[in-house]
Amino acid sequence: HIDEQLVRRPNDVFYAMEEFAKEKNIPILSPASSAVLSKLIHWTKPKRIFEFGTGLGYSTLWMLYSNPDSKIVTIDRNESQSKRMYT
Repeated sequence: HIDEQLVRRPNDVFYAMEEFAKEKNIPILSPASSAVLSKLIHWTKPKRIFEFGTGLGYSTLWMLYSNPDSKIVTIDRNESQSKRMYT
């Protein structure tokens, strides 16, 4: 109920990413967890963020929306997954 009814996504692309992750069995944060992460980034306004285990980039996008001035560096051990994100 929380993810479906209470968490407002900043953009419709989040819904598309959630559906894609579900179809392809790619683990991502829940929308509620992502919203908490987003608020933490918004409040602390870090200059740099290092994300280890990017996956689909869902949480990365939440962080970007919460503080577009942060420089986000991400890595993922799954090369084919990383290529899918940037092509």
